[in-house]
Amino acid sequence: MIAPHFDPEIHGIYRVGLATILLLFYLQTLPLVRRFFVSERWGGYVEASPFPDRLHHPVVMRGIYALWGLSLLGLFFQATALFAALINFCFTRNFFIAQRWKGLARGLGAPGFIANWSSMALLLLETFECFWPASTPLALLTLQVDFALIILAAGIYKFTAGYPKNEGMELGCVNQQWAYWKGLYEKLGPRHPIVHFLNQTAWFTEILAAVLMLVPQTRAIGGALLMMIFLFIATQLRLGFLCINVVCIGGLYLHGWDTGPNTLSLGAHPMAELGLLLYLALLPFAYGGMYLNFYGQRRLPDLLQVLLDRYTNLFGMILWRVFTQDVINFTINIHAVGKDGSRRSISDFRPFKSWRFGHVAECITVTTLFSALKYFPSQPHIFEQRLKRYGNTLDLHPGETLVFEYISIQKDENAYRYPKVSEFHLDPVSGTIEEKTLDPNFCVRSKAKASPVMEAAKAGSYAPKA
Repeated sequence: MIAPHFDPEIHGIYRVGLATILLLFYLQTLPLVRRFFVSERWGGYVEASPFPDRLHHPVVMRGIYALWGLSLLGLFFQATALFAALINFCFTRNFFIAQRWKGLARGLGAPGFIANWSSMALLLLETFECFWPASTPLALLTLQVDFALIILAAGIYKFTAGYPKNEGMELGCVNQQWAYWKGLYEKLGPRHPIVHFLNQTAWFTEILAAVLMLVPQTRAIGGALLMMIFLFIATQLRLGFLCINVVCIGGLYLHGWDTGPNTLSLGAHPMAELGLLLYLALLPFAYGGMYLNFYGQRRLPDLLQVLLDRYTNLFGMILWRVFTQDVINFTINIHAVGKDGSRRSISDFRPFKSWRFGHVAECITVTTLFSALKYFPSQPHIFEQRLKRYGNTLDLHPGETLVFEYISIQKDENAYRYPKVSEFHLDPVSGTIEEKTLDPNFCVRSKAKASPVMEAAKAGSYAPKA
């Protein structure tokens, strides 16, 4: 049972399921293409520089987005599947990984990260099924191990970031940017047994599912558990098509329901197999290096650190720390301020109320913009540059300036509180930023008490700042 049995019929179901999810994601994002995937030179979120300006030009992007849509249709109807998978992966790689550390939308965050991973998985399986079919079980095993380690990292991070102390999911469940049932969770209160149960199961089930997915005899059980976890999350939190995408990925582990003695047979296609085996062999070192950087707060020797950062960024590897305190314990309200001091609300993050602010990627954009205050407290220019870039994308009347209200989400024994603790005033014309502290006892640059976050040397690395 070392090698999973590869079933072409299940692969076909996975292909159509993924194509359906990506098509829905594509249609959801279509009205905001000019915002998410166009260079800031033309009012988008992509960092301006010579090559991206050409590739992410509004006219060019229309053609690229149309071609991406055709590739998804090709996958859905299973026409020229390998070519369609290649085109789809090239676009998801550019949109969601290449822009992760540069674009304001951060590669559309976790939804983009998972969309790229599943696109990569589909391309790998299509390639091996077409050219090296005898080695396809090894390709599937590689994917199963890789994604299990992603989920394991997510569970470990939740365990170390306050979930066992009942500091985690409930903050997102009452956050206007993420919650479907805000009123319900407010009525339950922060100490309700349901809240405690959700926090404990959030970290425990992710770690359990990952371990089960790594063990050949239980990989199908782990995959099924993963699917159930994210089906539930999809009903509670606004995360776009992230959860349904993970459910689809969980189907990759159901190949293990077979009971035959599937031992790993190598040698049919040595070069292709060598590449997969090398990737598997390096996975423990890649994750070990990231864990040492982040939790051990230690840098590797210079050359090894450079190699680690380049390798992990090449393959899009991260310690997946989605939905923990530092990104869900605050929310932002944006207002335009007239010359007379009157304020006009711009942001409305309630679901289905606004094409722009109702989109999960916009919530990610605003959240990661202000989480930079905690991630890079001694490098204020990072936040200031991003805030100015973001301010330039907002529609203002002549003479108006902007104010960003930082609202902390806090809790006591019986209720949640939402004090406005700070304001950031931005004049888009002059580029000046003024911070007004409204609560001197609260620092927007301080991490949550249970958070393991520490300042990194740069975006794209977990190595601590020297």
